[in-house]
Amino acid sequence: MKKILVPTDFSKTSLDAFRYALEWARIVGGSVHVLHVYTGTFDPNEALVVSQEARQERMEKEMDHFIHSWDDEEGEVGKLPVPVSRESRLGFATDVLRDVSREYDWIVMGSTGRTGLLDRVLGTVSSYVSRHAECPVIMVPKGVRFQKIDHILYAANLQSIEEDLLQDILVLSADLEASLHFVHVARESDNPSPIVEKLFDELLQKKQVSKEYYISTIVEEDVVDGLRNYQEANDIDMYVVVAQRRSFWDAILHKSLTKRLALSPKNVPCMVLHLKD
Repeated sequence: MKKILVPTDFSKTSLDAFRYALEWARIVGGSVHVLHVYTGTFDPNEALVVSQEARQERMEKEMDHFIHSWDDEEGEVGKLPVPVSRESRLGFATDVLRDVSREYDWIVMGSTGRTGLLDRVLGTVSSYVSRHAECPVIMVPKGVRFQKIDHILYAANLQSIEEDLLQDILVLSADLEASLHFVHVARESDNPSPIVEKLFDELLQKKQVSKEYYISTIVEEDVVDGLRNYQEANDIDMYVVVAQRRSFWDAILHKSLTKRLALSPKNVPCMVLHLKD
């Protein structure tokens, strides 16, 4: 059974991610583990002396309320569609999530949270986890509900494709029965060549792709604008990007650009894959 981790800070955004994860787990045949990581930071709303046991008990109650709020918008709480477990853990969210990520097949998390100033100073937890996790991370924008994934946009660097990751993407597409759109955004000064598209097409044909696929090069100075324009024109249901070290695609994963993807007009989730060492 596939294992899916959902970090929560009990915000509306993380509840949206939890709902998305439940549907994702139902489709892939998985279970969901909800994790809340808290620090020992002083809370002015608490008494000066709060035992660890009392705080843990409060966290457990808040976690139960969070989980059982999964379908409140429909007016009544029904049975969870997949197995769900939950845990509260003391620590720093970025460190804990990075360390436990190797135990899961996916992390599904909201692309923003409720930590406010700390996020602005240190960068969002979601942005950090998306770049450093040991498993794929699905970032779910606020307010997005799961819908059938028919079209996946892979933000592809056609000139240096990683075949291992390409295979992962093809398997994902086959499992979801979704068409793939390989989109390379090039600046006008890059002088994109149609030869690159032809070579990439030949590579895909050798792999005998089971679903429809499309290869496109877009000339646009702003990478995110190019992807967003393509998304809107082609009914894209999910972005897939790759976390690479110090490369062109670092721009995609910069926290401000990631937020721009999450807040695009159609608001589609973004799956982040990682290069294998």
